[in-house]
Amino acid sequence: MINLVLIVQRFSPYDKVGARRWSKFVHYLQKNENLKIYILTQNYFSQSANPWNIQIDKAKVNITYLNSFLDRLKSKGRVYSRVINLIQTKILSYTDEGYGFSIKAIQYLKKNREIILPSIIIASSPAYSTCYFASKFKETFPEIKLINDYRDAWIDGFFSWNKTLTQESYLYKKQVRMEQFSLNNCDAIVTVTPELLQKLKTKNTNNKIKSYVITNGYDKRDYFDENLNFPNEFNRSKVNICHFGTLDFGRDKEFLKLISSKNISDKIMFYLIGSISEYLKERIKNLQNVTHIEHIPSKFLGPFLYYANFHLIINDAEFYYAYGSKIFDAMLYSRPIIFISKENSLIEKYENEYDFFHSNNSIESNIRLFERISFYKKSEELNTDYSDFDIKTLSNKYYQTIKELVNSDD
Repeated sequence: MINLVLIVQRFSPYDKVGARRWSKFVHYLQKNENLKIYILTQNYFSQSANPWNIQIDKAKVNITYLNSFLDRLKSKGRVYSRVINLIQTKILSYTDEGYGFSIKAIQYLKKNREIILPSIIIASSPAYSTCYFASKFKETFPEIKLINDYRDAWIDGFFSWNKTLTQESYLYKKQVRMEQFSLNNCDAIVTVTPELLQKLKTKNTNNKIKSYVITNGYDKRDYFDENLNFPNEFNRSKVNICHFGTLDFGRDKEFLKLISSKNISDKIMFYLIGSISEYLKERIKNLQNVTHIEHIPSKFLGPFLYYANFHLIINDAEFYYAYGSKIFDAMLYSRPIIFISKENSLIEKYENEYDFFHSNNSIESNIRLFERISFYKKSEELNTDYSDFDIKTLSNKYYQTIKELVNSDD
């Protein structure tokens, strides 16, 4: 029996996208007979009922919800949360919001190690501190295998999120040290894109550490096929292009750049469904071809996902290599994809496909993009094969990785 300990700050029933990856993987991993899964996660006090469509087999999966004392105080209200955040960052030098949870999880694991008998640990980031403290645990118990799973870059982009800090700031230097330690004190690194793996490998000085790319993906069980009526918000005489999810942190400016293209047909309508920046709200409020819909509950999203003529995906210039989670909804619902981004591995794989449209958001590239859109006629079935991103297949790939590491002699 392989005893897998998963340390993940966010897990179902937490309903934000940060919980999606491991909620989905666990649903399929638990089906392997020789795998017992122990999940250490944070307890959130505002949750939805099974937002990720998972069924937990309690005979195979044990979930422990942990909160530090300070994190429990945060749940008492906004004032408490602000004060505790100041204490954690300014006095205790916490590097991220999962720092207290990560410490608590490792303390729990040490206390219960002889009961759980872990064969392998997967530390999921963000929070990045989870990987660091898991690597400290690995240093003490080197016989237990450790995978550090990175969904985002750690230090890359640090100053985009921390505009008041510099390379001389204590908090920055501390995170550089933590990142270096976590990357060089584990058995394997797993990332979600090839570009992210290359970024992390340049900081790796331990040539014994293995590396894998296991992306996120779509779950066929999420296909919503009930009451798929054409949305009242859409215009049947227009080309309805939808962006789903958050649009901020530079992607809002990329969107404005896109719609400033001179050759956009007046038959094109853009729908921004989800949270957008105040900056973007102000600049689209008088535009006739852009509609913002603040929020649609996930159970009512199916018709929009299905009837959108195109799904719009936008990357900012800094994180151009990301595969945003909403691209997998387009794959699931067999919708043609418009991908606005610098070149990345996903674009290289699909850029010549009939149903995949790419622009680097330059004037020339956008002209070609909208010319292609104007001549596009969708067939009954999507021509592009996205089967590599079926999360059931990806979960099996992760299981094979786990087995390989547990059975290795290194």
